[in-house]
Amino acid sequence: MSTRSATDRRPGRIRFDAETLELASWMRERLDIMALDAADAIWVELPAYRESDLHDDVAAHCMRIFGVFITTIDEQRTPSVEDFPWTAAHALRRVESGISLIDFLRAFRIAQLTLWEHVQDYVRAHDDVRDVALGLVTHVMRTIEAGSSAAATTYLEAQQYDLADQERIHRDLIDDLLAGRRPTVAPRLASLANAGLTEDQPFVVATARSAGTLNADERELMAVKARKMFAYGAAGIYVVRQDEVIGLVPLNGCPVAVAEARLERVAEELGVRGVEMAVGLSTPHLHFDSMPDAFSESQLACESLEGRRGIASLSSLSTLDYLVRRPAETVRRLIRPRVRSFLVEDLAGDGVYSESMRAYVEHDLNAKEAAKSLHVHVNTMYYRLDRIATRTGCDLRKVDQVIELMLAVRMLSDTRPS
Repeated sequence: MSTRSATDRRPGRIRFDAETLELASWMRERLDIMALDAADAIWVELPAYRESDLHDDVAAHCMRIFGVFITTIDEQRTPSVEDFPWTAAHALRRVESGISLIDFLRAFRIAQLTLWEHVQDYVRAHDDVRDVALGLVTHVMRTIEAGSSAAATTYLEAQQYDLADQERIHRDLIDDLLAGRRPTVAPRLASLANAGLTEDQPFVVATARSAGTLNADERELMAVKARKMFAYGAAGIYVVRQDEVIGLVPLNGCPVAVAEARLERVAEELGVRGVEMAVGLSTPHLHFDSMPDAFSESQLACESLEGRRGIASLSSLSTLDYLVRRPAETVRRLIRPRVRSFLVEDLAGDGVYSESMRAYVEHDLNAKEAAKSLHVHVNTMYYRLDRIATRTGCDLRKVDQVIELMLAVRMLSDTRPS
């Protein structure tokens, strides 16, 4: 009598002979031993597993896989993905332990070899059933194939779940810090540690916004795309809040310029992909309590780009830029009426005097260089400066009055209707 299995005419059905059923019974009695052998083999061959605390979980997983192999022999049918409903829970634990999909599937192959070795042990102990092993080759392969398919699918689903969970933890963490609350929940503290962010190491905050003119939905979409790139391309924690990306970036003993260069590379790659971002960086901060201040600094640096693609750190702004972009209302009210009247009138028109004043200051009070930058004759520049001095009562040879006038130009220009 042949001891090999034969395929039944009904879909998924297989006829196994008595010897094969006896082998299945023998294996069921040794199920725990087989599972431990498989787990031990996985520990020997895969370093990622050795670094985890999953040995008992892996043994339990192997026992379930081998149980499917035995049960489907008893039931005389082909294994299917539906026989592995518990794989999702095991896959999630692999993802949480940092075990890759490749190693997860390698573990399945190692389990397959262990299962086959036990089949061979049975055959060696029973000389009259050597054909049983040959008859079970296909069934072993089908069991592992179905289990591997379930593993790959559920691993990817678990990975997506884990990523979504991490994003939620990161958002909650950033919300806490921006509200001045020190994180105390274990997952949030773990996220900080995993990103290299500790109280004794400096960090900067980055704010990234879409460059150019986009509607609200487009800006939010760009922010979502950008967050992924920043998270993969630069150290730190990055979240989307409304239509901007906020990053908590560790310096790891490096100057701000190093972090700036890394973020700039990401921004350039985003630009290649059609995602134009303006990125602002705060000054270095040491304690998480200063997160709100760092965030304000990064927003200010981002605003200094005036919607252009690029990256700017607060430390690169001049004192004048800072004062103009964060003036107190008292400072606005201190603009003398004569100065305000002249500039409001100018800005309501073509703004030529304000533009000339900017060029004059940007070229270190050199009228000739300012004239070149505006493509006008130097006499025209002298005329405009004289007109400014006459109308405002400011002496453009005195530094304090030039600063006062320039502050007024910048403040009133920023509130000019578009």
